[in-house]
Amino acid sequence: MNGKRLRFARSQAGLSQTELGEAVGLSQSMVGYLERGEREPSIDTVKALAATLKVGVQWLLGESVAEETRVYGPERLLADHETPPGLRDLASDRALVEALAITPEEWRALRSIDLPGPTPKDGYLNLLTTIRAVCGSGGPGRISHVTRS
Repeated sequence: MNGKRLRFARSQAGLSQTELGEAVGLSQSMVGYLERGEREPSIDTVKALAATLKVGVQWLLGESVAEETRVYGPERLLADHETPPGLRDLASDRALVEALAITPEEWRALRSIDLPGPTPKDGYLNLLTTIRAVCGSGGPGRISHVTRS
């Protein structure tokens, strides 16, 4: 497993080593070992880490090196097989994406929201409107922080 990617994904998710460990059943020290490349996790642990951090297993394992440097946007969501169908529909609507000028921060926020069930593209548009309203931007803008529930 790629420890640098694990650390990157954990920091992007806003989790401490302890919080990530608790979410997947590992100790804080084990998460530290994994991030430093001093231990190798089981495939079940890799799957749990990937699901918790909302990244692909292959990416976490170190495959697809270009993925780490790509801007968070529609291409990244379309490449991630775990992107929810409604968000995938939004990301694939190039004309709408361009018209809305969705920022990388807004894409990240939309992807980080854990919804209770299937949500259509219109649902993600409503979420985007809410994110913009909560963050104080009436249109395309910057999100400095979105709290995960």
